Amino acid sequence: MKCWGYNGYAQLGLGDTNHRGDNLAEMGDNLPVVQLEAGLVPVQVAATIDSTCVRFSTGGVKCWGAGAAGELGNGGQAVIGDQSAEMGAALPFVDLGVGRTAKFLAGGIAEPVMCAILDNDQLKCWGENAHGQLGIGDINERGNSGGQMGDSLPFVDLATVSVHAVSTSGMQSCAIVTPDKIRCWGYGLDGALGDGTYVNRGDQANEMGGNLGMVPVSGTPLAIGVGGNFACATTTTGLYCWGSNAWGQLGIGSTANQGDDPGEVAALAPIALGTTQMVEQLAVGDTHVCALLADGSIRCWGQGSLGQLGNGSQGTVGNSSGQMGNALSAVSL
Repeated sequence: MKCWGYNGYAQLGLGDTNHRGDNLAEMGDNLPVVQLEAGLVPVQVAATIDSTCVRFSTGGVKCWGAGAAGELGNGGQAVIGDQSAEMGAALPFVDLGVGRTAKFLAGGIAEPVMCAILDNDQLKCWGENAHGQLGIGDINERGNSGGQMGDSLPFVDLATVSVHAVSTSGMQSCAIVTPDKIRCWGYGLDGALGDGTYVNRGDQANEMGGNLGMVPVSGTPLAIGVGGNFACATTTTGLYCWGSNAWGQLGIGSTANQGDDPGEVAALAPIALGTTQMVEQLAVGDTHVCALLADGSIRCWGQGSLGQLGNGSQGTVGNSSGQMGNALSAVSL
């Protein structure tokens, strides 16, 4: 495993806080591998805004970087990974509970939150919790004090026997649950939870479980992605997005938010993506979305000021009529 980029919180796990990748001499064979415990095979990486976690083939999880909000899940608040002696076998496993292992990790890019789908198909989240994004009925952080992890960390109550998928921005989270429904919790500004309101969910008792509404998108959900105060889901009938829409990231030809008033999400039409509508893979950023379509093309919309849409311009796409559908250009690879 190798990491590069910003390293102010030692999230690269290289034993220092020096950035990597802004100088050619730092890459290639000069870029060190992350020192992980011998014999462990990393199979998935998930990052928050200031930390990194890896899931191993055994289902064990280790995290490093900033720890103030509990995002490392180690019962402390110190930065881990800025000294080489802190990595490898010295890096503790995250305590997920007796006999529990992880099947999937999701990290928050807006605030330091990490969520794990466990081997029993239940969900646990730890880290920042100011908006109830951990889904446990309060606003107290988890993971930065003793006695908060393991069996003491509650499962996220989603009134289901199985969680199939999860995505988090760190401020709000959404999961696909049995029986093929979507539930969202945390920060509710701009209708990001898709429940017809703009209030937070999960920060008080009796808001989770059966009291947490379903996102009423059409079709059976297949994949979920959460961005900056908005979310998108692919279903058997198409791609739908709800929440904040200042940059046209919902792909509906306007900048009107969707999901903060009753009936808006249920009335959404599938996003027009041209002749090939089937989405094979979904990637949701802070203010833009990219979709890999069945014909092999990649199409992106939303904010493009940094070139993130890959269309050769810095313009916004999706905020006006006539920009989506067949007018949406594919990324030239």
